[in-house]
Amino acid sequence: MGDPNWWLSVFAGALYLGLQVALPAVLFIAAGGLTASFLQALIGYGDAAVGFALRAIGAIAGVMLFGGWLAGVVGGYWQGVGRQLTQLLRSGL
Repeated sequence: MGDPNWWLSVFAGALYLGLQVALPAVLFIAAGGLTASFLQALIGYGDAAVGFALRAIGAIAGVMLFGGWLAGVVGGYWQGVGRQLTQLLRSGL
């Protein structure tokens, strides 16, 4: 486990995993925010609760639509880390 390349690959994989997991929710939140801005400009009503509600609905929709894919990505990452860790331990550290 003292191999710096192993730690670097695990850390880089975790950063990429974070990007993959956050991206659907961030995109839906951005779409909700843009929709709220458009609707507020269209009707001339500038209440912050409307924007928050649409962004919250966007986050929930993003997680609901991509939940299975997100679980698969996270599970695949941890399976890969476990496989690498097993190989590292078998090789005698």
